[in-house]
Amino acid sequence: MRDDEAIHYIVFGSILIPALTAALEEGNLGVILPICAFLEDASVAARDDNFLRDLMKVEVAEWLEWAANEERLAPWLGLETKRLCNYIPGLATQRRQLRAEAKANNISRRIAATIKSLWPDETETSRKVVVFRNVRFVVAQNVVSQS
Repeated sequence: MRDDEAIHYIVFGSILIPALTAALEEGNLGVILPICAFLEDASVAARDDNFLRDLMKVEVAEWLEWAANEERLAPWLGLETKRLCNYIPGLATQRRQLRAEAKANNISRRIAATIKSLWPDETETSRKVVVFRNVRFVVAQNVVSQS
């Protein structure tokens, strides 16, 4: 890739997408609408420009797959942008939710396994202290308190 081509990726990935992300977080239609209009114009132009098509797919389509505040963005994306980027409504939201659930389950399982390992015998009544990620847990027969 030539240097003059690389600047296009920088503009999309380091300026345009972060500006759109911030506007979505704030719900700022004054910024969202012009960016979506620009993306639609670029998507239409990409029909005849392979470089622009690739740029849109790399920078915009990949971002859309994980975009936060997707529900604020979807109504303003143009049809050609959605087509070019293979946009599926709700997919980013679903992916983010599944990732958060998997992360929560993973942490919960590790804590549960650590606490369960403290009771080789269910009749044991002594107190034990477990430190997990700099949080101290005091464990006493099926009761856990954070200290």
